[in-house]
Amino acid sequence: MSKVRKLLPAKDNIELSRIEKLYLADLSHVDLIITSVDLDNINVPYVRVSPVVTNEDYINIMDAYKNIYYLKKKYSEN
Repeated sequence: MSKVRKLLPAKDNIELSRIEKLYLADLSHVDLIITSVDLDNINVPYVRVSPVVTNEDYINIMDAYKNIYYLKKKYSEN
């Protein structure tokens, strides 16, 4: 978790959550979920990582983050 915090900009909120809380939460302000379990019926982009996060997982997280940031920037300019 600490390495993920270092990868992403400090302005972004990162929260650790239990799966039960995730399914009950209002996800309307959530841009990306990083998870080590499969998620069903979640309408938020997510990256599945191994329980011990690998370098490939970090690359996948950054790719997903970059894509979301690009889309947000593109739509905010229109």
